[in-house]
Amino acid sequence: MQAVQMGVFFYLPSILLSGFMFPFHAMPAWARGIGEALPLTHFLRCPRASLLRGADAATALGLAWPVGLFALLALLTAIWGAYRRICTQCKGNNVRPHHHVRFTPWKPASSTGYRDACQ
Repeated sequence: MQAVQMGVFFYLPSILLSGFMFPFHAMPAWARGIGEALPLTHFLRCPRASLLRGADAATALGLAWPVGLFALLALLTAIWGAYRRICTQCKGNNVRPHHHVRFTPWKPASSTGYRDACQ
């Protein structure tokens, strides 16, 4: 349920402030500032430029660099979060650092739970 709420929290302002429903140039300055930070604004500029104005690929790619930057930041944040989650699962078990990165043979689960698997 919380993931749906976070999706609406990001998705709804993206649609309203990207220029998809309302003209971007007619928005107040504060709304244009927020809209410039949203990736959907820049994503919509690419098809508009190519479909409506007949822009070439170089122009469309020039308009798309903020979308690529956002995707890169999202990917790095996801990797950092996954790494952090993996590294904190065995915290306090006196195991060598980053032991979970190396390949270890699979062991059947024991009755003592996860704590035994980290040793």
